[in-house]
Amino acid sequence: MPSLDPTSWQADPQEKKRSAIWGIWVPLIGSIVVVFVAAIFSIVAAAQGSAGINRWSSISIIWLILPTGFLCLLGLLLIIAMIYGMYKLLPILPGWFKKVQSLLWRGSVYIQHYADKAAEPFLQGKQKTSAGVQLIHSIRRRLHGLWHTD
Repeated sequence: MPSLDPTSWQADPQEKKRSAIWGIWVPLIGSIVVVFVAAIFSIVAAAQGSAGINRWSSISIIWLILPTGFLCLLGLLLIIAMIYGMYKLLPILPGWFKKVQSLLWRGSVYIQHYADKAAEPFLQGKQKTSAGVQLIHSIRRRLHGLWHTD
């Protein structure tokens, strides 16, 4: 009996190649051919200067507007669905939002506290380094004043 584990299944290389040809290359080449033929028809119609050019330009504008219009309609439907969802969820969410907000605030206070504790040694080191640099500069000024008296 063959194993039912999908990871143990090995496809035949010939089957993979056939699947790639019919699943990827044939639709891709077919789409390219259709676009190429449409472009040739548009060029031929424009070169002849016939009355059909107006018709072809109208058809091409429709094909350019349809995807944009469809995506805009889809976006509008998505916005409407979100508004309706907020309308339905708003009466039940304020209590939950208050609890979640207080938990997040408490978490931010803990994070801020421990971040300050983690940064404290670096800040103290920076302060000590800065104080040491100022001390060295003041010593140099005093020594410079002692040696270079005019």
